[in-house]
Amino acid sequence: MITTDRNWYGLEIACLRDDEDGIMTTNEMGAYSVTVVALLCNETERVRLRAGCRVSAERYTLENMVQRFAEGIANGLQRPRYDGQMH
Repeated sequence: MITTDRNWYGLEIACLRDDEDGIMTTNEMGAYSVTVVALLCNETERVRLRAGCRVSAERYTLENMVQRFAEGIANGLQRPRYDGQMH
């Protein structure tokens, strides 16, 4: 993935590891297009980024996301409930 550093992404942008499994450029057409062309012309760089994508694909599985979500709910249920009183 090649994207820009615009400031209105969803939370999933946190999964992108710049220069490891994708590239994030400044939010300028020139910077973005130069980066895209450079990547298209550099097989070694594409191979390196694909390897990073394979590592990320092992980390960001549906099973792992469901597990973390379930753990978050369980942890939240174990905390004492706020009763509205200052103690």
